[in-house]
Amino acid sequence: MLLRGLAWKYASAKGGTPTLPYASAAEGASPAEGSYGGLFGLYALFRQSPASSHYLLGSPGIVTEHDAVFGVEGAQFDAGVPLAGRAYLSIGEHEQADSGTAYALLGRNYERLVALLRERAYPELAWTAEIIPGETHASVIPFALSRGIRWLFDRDGLPLAPVRTLD
Repeated sequence: MLLRGLAWKYASAKGGTPTLPYASAAEGASPAEGSYGGLFGLYALFRQSPASSHYLLGSPGIVTEHDAVFGVEGAQFDAGVPLAGRAYLSIGEHEQADSGTAYALLGRNYERLVALLRERAYPELAWTAEIIPGETHASVIPFALSRGIRWLFDRDGLPLAPVRTLD
């Protein structure tokens, strides 16, 4: 996960476009993403990577006030590029903006991301955003993975147990 995030940062700094050659699994699934991997997953979503149509974005590592990933989305929106696919976003309860933890900025940016997706209302993008109770940036990973895969692929027809949602 960390390597995917670093690949995005490196490719972006060099003016290039990172790719996901290893993400060509069945049905265009994106590998599970968390932290910087989630940030890279956002980049792939916003750039509409042909390698993926499903995005599992756990605790996306948007950890600066003016992260470039928002600029990528804005440029694509301004160019009329619609977002399409399915995206599952989540953070742990102790990552929220009002958590008083080191992850408060991540939580504020998560809220900003959710508000942006809600405002844009991309018609071909199905998405959900959750806050998983009792979890931290480190402990939320297995829950995000389990819930995200079930939501993204909805194979069993069973509803997810309720958590606080933002969509």
